[in-house]
Amino acid sequence: MTKGRKEQQQETKTERKQASTQAFKRPRHTQKVGLVPGSLVYVGDTPSQTTKIHSIIYDTVTIEEVDSSIPDATEGRTLWVGISGLKDVDAIARLGQRFNISPLFLEDILYTDQRPKADRTEGYLFITLRLNHPEAPRMPEEQISLVMGKNFLISFQEQDSDVFDPVVKRLHNAESKLRKLGADVLLHALLDLIVDRYLVLADHLEDDTDEMEELVVNDPDSINASEIHRNKRNIQDLRRSTLPLRDIFSLLSGGSEPLISTTARVYFKDTYDHVLWLVEALDNLRETMQGLMEVYLSSLDTRMNHIMQVLTIISTVFIPLTFITSLYGMNFQYLPPETLKPWGFYGILGICVVLSVVMAWWFKRKKWW
Repeated sequence: MTKGRKEQQQETKTERKQASTQAFKRPRHTQKVGLVPGSLVYVGDTPSQTTKIHSIIYDTVTIEEVDSSIPDATEGRTLWVGISGLKDVDAIARLGQRFNISPLFLEDILYTDQRPKADRTEGYLFITLRLNHPEAPRMPEEQISLVMGKNFLISFQEQDSDVFDPVVKRLHNAESKLRKLGADVLLHALLDLIVDRYLVLADHLEDDTDEMEELVVNDPDSINASEIHRNKRNIQDLRRSTLPLRDIFSLLSGGSEPLISTTARVYFKDTYDHVLWLVEALDNLRETMQGLMEVYLSSLDTRMNHIMQVLTIISTVFIPLTFITSLYGMNFQYLPPETLKPWGFYGILGICVVLSVVMAWWFKRKKWW
């Protein structure tokens, strides 16, 4: 691997870490205390942005984009209304009245810490889910809400982003199936795009987990518990966002929803398989990280035991040396025995050296170090 590629991968990993460690406040439930159900109040973890409206109306022949207004959805044409920014609560309320959206659903749109879910009522489907932005540390996650009727789709985003641009490009292709089919296939295109982003994040987490696993096994000193915990936290957060997708796609791919055509149902079943794979992969990663943490802590215990073993051996070697020097090191002009006379000191020193070597050899033979 070239140096440039290594540096690029390291920069990408650093950016993902910055995104994952970016601190942001969760919406406070206290802002909703005492309000009646259906009260429209924006509650989010980031300051609300100016509400922008961008509409696309199309059929098999023509496509038209309109800013700041919403054209009428006529028979034979599909209308996609994109709302970015939830600051203008009154505008969102008027939109809800025009499309007969329940105030309870509008409340869920404005309260941006909802659990991903899919609800159906007479005339439309309501879906809310999480969208991750690993490339934008200041906006790591946002809520996406979708309302789909017979020939219209309304998408609500907290922030103005280009996440749905690939779908817009497909709509501008006259040969695209999106132009030839209805709002249910457009709904699938948006949901499938979000699931694909989840899959990319899962791949990044799997790469990080594999790297940590190799370090924990081969070089535990180069990693610490905070890095393992951070990766485990990222896996748990992504799993929390994706686990409810099973229920959402089970509803959309089943045969009980009249707004979903047979053609679109086939597409939803395909994405449903991706969701099942995603959830299973995250479950495996979570179990792997739990095992890695246990192995890492065990390696710390092993290292500490090795250190204590070395210190114990050193202490054991010096115990007889201390005894000998304390016995013969006092109250004598010349160290005994008398035959050594002035060489007694060197004799005792030699005995200490020989004793140390013998003890070290004995410990090595017993495989105590």
